[in-house]
Amino acid sequence: MRKLLLIPLLFCSMAFSQEFILTANNYVNNTDESKNYIVVEYPDLSQKELFDKTKTFIHTKFQNLKGDGLNEVQFSHLKLRSKSPGAYIKMFGSKNLTDYINITYDISFKDGKVMIKAIFEDFEANDIAGEKTYLTGGNSWSGKSIFNKNGKIWLKEYFDDANNKANQFLQELKAYLSNKEDW
Repeated sequence: MRKLLLIPLLFCSMAFSQEFILTANNYVNNTDESKNYIVVEYPDLSQKELFDKTKTFIHTKFQNLKGDGLNEVQFSHLKLRSKSPGAYIKMFGSKNLTDYINITYDISFKDGKVMIKAIFEDFEANDIAGEKTYLTGGNSWSGKSIFNKNGKIWLKEYFDDANNKANQFLQELKAYLSNKEDW
């Protein structure tokens, strides 16, 4: 009997522990690094319901999606290009914004399932003269990079911030989709 209770608990903990982790090759699933996506299941929701709820979530979280910020194929796919405040550094006793983070979220829908891909673009400088921060390949002329040429983390604060932003989006989307709207 105890085993029957532990198996569903193990399954639930695995489903909720899925997160993105940033690598030199972009975001991957932390439980299976061969996959660059996470699938979340909502068996009682149709493809259209999942699409509509996700689109509502995106419009409430990101207010200024003009131009090319949100693309869609009705009921099956959403592509969101997000720009949000990124890394903060401590200077003279206070925190100052250094960069904005650009992440693209590729979201696909099927009945009862949502597949989410996060794609790191770059950190954009807060000022005109600042450099961009890339995943790899940055140098003193073209900007900085989070990973060095050997794939080791070079800029830990940027790495942590990029992971936090993608996983925050994922967790907030999961919570929103799980929310029952009983009026």
